[in-house]
Amino acid sequence: MIRKLPNYINKLIIAASLLLFPCFASSISGQEEIGGVVNRYAKVTSVGSGYVMVSVAQAAQFQPEDYVLLIQMQGVGIQTIQGSYGVNVQSVYGTPGGYEFLKVLSVNYGTGRIDFTRNVFINTYDVASNVQIVQVPFYSSPTVTSSLSAQPWNSASGTGGVIAIMAARKLTLNADIDASGLGFRGATGVFGIGECVYTNIPANSLDSYPETYNNAGFKGEGVAIHDLNKILLYPNHAKGQGRNFTGGGGGNGWFPGGGGGSNRGKGGDGGLEKFVLGLCGNDPHEGGYGGMNILGTIIQNGIFQGGGGGASTQANGSTASAGGHGGGIVIIVADTIDGKNHFIKADGNTAANSLSDAGAGGGGAGGSVAVSFRNYSGQLRISADGGNGGTNAGGFGYGGGGGGGLIWINGSTISPMITAASVQHGTLAPTTPSEGNGEIKYNYIPRLNGFLFNSIWSVATGNKTDSVCSNVLYGQIAGTNPVGGTPPYTYRWEISTSSATSGFSTAPGVSSQQNYTPSGLLTQTTWFRRVVTDNGGITDISLPVRIIVHPYIINNVIGNPDTLCYGQHAQTIIPVQAIQAGNGIYSYSWQSSSNNTDWTDLQVTGASYLPPDGLTATTWFRRLVRSGSCSDISAPVRINVLDTVRNNSIITLPQEICEGMAFTALSATTAPTLGGGDDTYRFRWESSSDGNTWATAVGVNNTSGYDPDESAPYFPGQQYFRRVVLSGSQNVCVNISRPVLLNSYPVITGNTVAADQTICAGTVPVPLNGSIPHNGKGEGSYSYTWQDSSKFHAWTDIPGYVKVTSGNFAPPALMDTIRYRRIVFSSACTDISKSVIINVHKPVTGNAVSLPGGLADTTVCNGAIPHLLIGTTVSGGTGLPGDYTYQWSSSSDNAVWADIAQSATSRDYQPQMLSATTWFRRRAVSGQCFSESLPVKITVLPSITNNTIASGQIVCKSDTPAPLAQAGGPALSGGSGSYSYLWEQSIDGSSWMPAAGANNLSDGTYHPPVMTRTMKYRRNVTSGANNCCRSVSNVLELVLDSLPVGSSINAGPDTIIYSFDHIVGLAADPPFTGGSGRWTVLEGSGSFNDETDNDTKVTGLAKGINTFLWTVTKGACKLEDEVDVSVVDMFIPEGFSPNDDPAGYNNTFIIKGLDLPNQEAELRIVNGAGTEVFHTSNRNGSEWTDWDGKNSRGTDLPEGTYYYLLTLKSKSNGQVFKKSGFVVLKRY
Repeated sequence: MIRKLPNYINKLIIAASLLLFPCFASSISGQEEIGGVVNRYAKVTSVGSGYVMVSVAQAAQFQPEDYVLLIQMQGVGIQTIQGSYGVNVQSVYGTPGGYEFLKVLSVNYGTGRIDFTRNVFINTYDVASNVQIVQVPFYSSPTVTSSLSAQPWNSASGTGGVIAIMAARKLTLNADIDASGLGFRGATGVFGIGECVYTNIPANSLDSYPETYNNAGFKGEGVAIHDLNKILLYPNHAKGQGRNFTGGGGGNGWFPGGGGGSNRGKGGDGGLEKFVLGLCGNDPHEGGYGGMNILGTIIQNGIFQGGGGGASTQANGSTASAGGHGGGIVIIVADTIDGKNHFIKADGNTAANSLSDAGAGGGGAGGSVAVSFRNYSGQLRISADGGNGGTNAGGFGYGGGGGGGLIWINGSTISPMITAASVQHGTLAPTTPSEGNGEIKYNYIPRLNGFLFNSIWSVATGNKTDSVCSNVLYGQIAGTNPVGGTPPYTYRWEISTSSATSGFSTAPGVSSQQNYTPSGLLTQTTWFRRVVTDNGGITDISLPVRIIVHPYIINNVIGNPDTLCYGQHAQTIIPVQAIQAGNGIYSYSWQSSSNNTDWTDLQVTGASYLPPDGLTATTWFRRLVRSGSCSDISAPVRINVLDTVRNNSIITLPQEICEGMAFTALSATTAPTLGGGDDTYRFRWESSSDGNTWATAVGVNNTSGYDPDESAPYFPGQQYFRRVVLSGSQNVCVNISRPVLLNSYPVITGNTVAADQTICAGTVPVPLNGSIPHNGKGEGSYSYTWQDSSKFHAWTDIPGYVKVTSGNFAPPALMDTIRYRRIVFSSACTDISKSVIINVHKPVTGNAVSLPGGLADTTVCNGAIPHLLIGTTVSGGTGLPGDYTYQWSSSSDNAVWADIAQSATSRDYQPQMLSATTWFRRRAVSGQCFSESLPVKITVLPSITNNTIASGQIVCKSDTPAPLAQAGGPALSGGSGSYSYLWEQSIDGSSWMPAAGANNLSDGTYHPPVMTRTMKYRRNVTSGANNCCRSVSNVLELVLDSLPVGSSINAGPDTIIYSFDHIVGLAADPPFTGGSGRWTVLEGSGSFNDETDNDTKVTGLAKGINTFLWTVTKGACKLEDEVDVSVVDMFIPEGFSPNDDPAGYNNTFIIKGLDLPNQEAELRIVNGAGTEVFHTSNRNGSEWTDWDGKNSRGTDLPEGTYYYLLTLKSKSNGQVFKKSGFVVLKRY
């Protein structure tokens, strides 16, 4: 912060002066944070001329110089007759609602007497009407930080319910001022019998009842506590619907609501009592009456608490809510208020809700807010609203709303800063709702008796103590705008240099204004006070403001000036002389300036000052000394700061030379490029081997440039050089350039390359590895260039190998002899190696191998010996006659080769017997060259295996043998996988000839002809090129067999059967001698009892044709014959005609399908009367007889319909079959 002194010096050391010279005790509090209850209360027991009496205990709360509020809380007498109870103010006692501010002169703590500075009261007071005295704090500039409240009104002690404060300057609200619910008390709910008014209207509808009455609620508290004869209303008029003027009436009957309390606004009546149709008539009674408004009465200029709400009664188990308490009283006198949008409130309380069979209480009335503010500096809200009456969920017994209260402001209109001013009634509203609203009054003048709100203060400190230096004019003393008395007011300011209580005279200069400014310098401690006189003769002398005067400071001298270079540290600036005067206690501060005009405060408080490290600009410093209210500024001290030497640079770049070369002389910047300091420069050149430890350079070293000496002992080697530039007084500015490095390297040694080589043309030589050189710049600095030379060109750089980092060289494949050498570079040093030669031989050519006849490849079978491999005559290599060697090698896969160890170094090669495919090649060598021939492949087929034919056969003469083929098991394999066949035959197994017929089928089989004699067979298999692989199979023999001469068989005659058990007996020829027979089923079905028995029985025949084969076998020969057995259903005719016709047609009743050899059969014939007329059976050896139309005695039976009963039983399985039916006998 930059300040111009001494404008602010006038207001120094306020805090220090307060500590050294505290205020005299007074009733005006210093500025403070307030909240809670700040007033003290006492009940006045008697009133005298200029004094009051309180209890001794309560007198201890007060002291002389206190400001107090004397106020009468009640004092109205009312009528108590039915119908007019509490409606009007009938009489007053003292001044109900009257008040005045007084100043305490003395307190007698032994008797409780309090005397005031004024012995005449503004009002008359009746102590029977509850007069109280309230101690009123007189603040300077208080701030409400938590809700400001009061003790609730207490009718027993006659105290409380009032908030009163005065503030000489500004009152700030950071919280509300709240007297809500602190006024007259609401009535409490009590038990009642709940008898509806209708039951006994004369008894139950009275305005008042004694406390003991149990069918009405209590009345709320109000301004009236007496009747018109000053008889206390309590207890004879404690209950009932009538109001106590501002106290709400109680509810009569079956739980109606209590009336609302009142103030400036009327209270609402309580709601109707409980109503049930038929129980209490059809007109339920209203609740307690609401309080009357004060407006228009003789007490309307008083300030009152809000009246309490009336209550009702409750049944057992139910709850009647109490009436709401009225709002209290707030009186504030202040110069200015900053409301910060907070409230000043004196609202009435809202009554709680009643539960079940009970009435609700009425709301409390709004209280009173009276304020006197000259100025508003922030928004403010004020309310004195009435509270709502309680409710009941049953829809009856609602409480009446409280009436609105009083807002009284000193202005003629509401200030725009008062954003809300509310005096609304609560619900239930009065019959005419507007009558329930309170009053907002204007032009409020607080009633101050004996003083005029006369307070003064120092504008600088805000209180009654200040200080000033003897060489500084003092500022202003301000005073309040007087309040009270009789305007207009006159002012007289007085001065004293003696004390706070004596020696006062009219102050010099303009002394008749509200505020005062001393006209000349003060030389000693001085008191000022203001005398205010009103038009009524009241004179109010303020408490004085004390101004403490300190002698001005001397000997504030500091030193000394200095010159620095940019960034250097200054010495401590110290005092030159000892400080004197002031109050003897000194505090220090320092300031700095870059132009000796504008100054900046420093955070330093010592008598001396060490400027900050590294000043970067010329700076002036000065010291401020404070002592009491005095301050003094020293003369400035200048610290001159030179700019740093800049642009001190060595222009010559770092250098590297090889031993024997010369360095370029070093040049550096000069003016005007070189700048800073005082523009005059001196030079010194320094050298260092490591850049850390420096010494003055050898030779001429004090000029702007420097010529290094190459013969100095540190060369060859490295050396750093730098230039030091000096400037300013005593060389305060020093600048060192960046160093430049000079290197002189020893010559390169140890540059050698690997030895000479001899190679074959077209091959890559062994890489040429060079040694690691020595000297030069050393390891990591070397680069290499390789050169070659041949009969075609001189030494030439090899592309890609010019100044590379690798010291080795990998030559490419060469076709001719060539020389190489290496050049080593290291910084400024170079070295060329001795050359190496690589001799190159010509390629070996004409190296080829072949088979006889020119075949490159051949194929043999496993175990065969290939033909001779013939190699050509080669050329090339060294070109020397006879300088060729050979090596034959073989491979099983034409990839991996192995030299052949024996008999394989000649021009030609004879392979040994082979068992697998093999490649052969020849290597021809001459000098460093060799040639591998193209390979010759000899394919070796595997031997043919598994050439096995099936075993021999015995074949019947004239039969055709089964085809001959590969035996079961492993398949034919080996060879090339493709085979040719030739079958041969032999009678004796020695002499073989091609087999008859097709003997070379491609599938390898052979089909012998019809057998006529025994014969042997074998199979020849060939495979591979030229059938190089062959195999002969095993020998099998086909043996001839034959039947006896004349052999034959017969399976028996074909048969048709009608068998219910599907059984038949076969009858074939038995086998001939040496043979064996066997039955088989060719068609149909059947099971043989013995398939080898020529006469076997067959069961399980199928319907239809069943064909059976009888085979007789002897050796390889067999004879076969078939027999058919047809199975049909049994046929029983439905009629026959036994008339002995010549053809015998249909003369007999024949049942077809009987198998009498294998069945037991029985037939019975009965006539229409059920008499058996015929019977036949084959049982027990009896012979079966077909029925011929005669009875059992042989007599013809008459024509007619007869019935048969047939019973069959199988002899094989015992199965029984029965059938019956009719048959017609007709003779015609």
